[in-house]
Amino acid sequence: MEVFTQTVLLLACVIGSTRAIFTRNTTDRCCPDACCNGIFFGGLTGSAPEFLAKDCQDMRELGGGKNGLYTIYPTHIGSCDGVRVYCDQATDGGGWTVIQRRTNGWLDFQRGWDEYRNGFGFLTGEFWLGLDHIHHISTQTRTELTIYMEDWLNTIVRVHYWDFWVGDEASNYTLSVKNFDIGSDVPDGLKIHHGMKFTTFDRDNDRFLGNCAVDYTGAWWYNACLESNLNGQYLRGNNPSAYGQGVVWTPWTGYTYSLKTVVMMIRPVV
Repeated sequence: MEVFTQTVLLLACVIGSTRAIFTRNTTDRCCPDACCNGIFFGGLTGSAPEFLAKDCQDMRELGGGKNGLYTIYPTHIGSCDGVRVYCDQATDGGGWTVIQRRTNGWLDFQRGWDEYRNGFGFLTGEFWLGLDHIHHISTQTRTELTIYMEDWLNTIVRVHYWDFWVGDEASNYTLSVKNFDIGSDVPDGLKIHHGMKFTTFDRDNDRFLGNCAVDYTGAWWYNACLESNLNGQYLRGNNPSAYGQGVVWTPWTGYTYSLKTVVMMIRPVV
């Protein structure tokens, strides 16, 4: 009877974990053997371990070869609730975990610290995955970042960094982004943001006398203040009166041109 009860509990945990989205649970109610860390789950009956995907690259290798929603189990997350993510398995060999997407401006990205920490939006549409999740996924192993951007003439460009990770909340989610790929289509728009803490309108961590998130209507790893602002307002093209306030990548289109689409993705370097 005891074995049956434990099995039912573990089944409930696994089913519940597949529904997890933008949560920050801190309990560990279904890991009696402390195994829900993205590596192994001990099996419902104590039999052979089952591999749990800790990112979209793992998911691809386990047979999840199509674009779509999956549940992953990053290491060191302190909980056995999985993280619901969108995996891009078609671009450049697949294995990409999408961490941000802008496509139409329907979603307001001018939000506070708690929402940027936890994540917001819809994984099949516009969203921000959440700084906590990005931290856990990007620090499991050496991680690369790719950003696809599109202007209003339907020109699509790609930038790529070979090393990307985000620190924990105690560091204010400090950004590390290095080894810019010289094969990228446009120049580096993150170099001045390397080493910066994340700033929102209600949590000022930038080097500016004011608050960059307030002045530039976004949330980003601002310095004093920006060369990119991919969480800025969705302003549709050239807006001279909204200097730096749009979805901008200044080395490509300048400070007043707000882009049409942006997708940010990360995966392990293999």
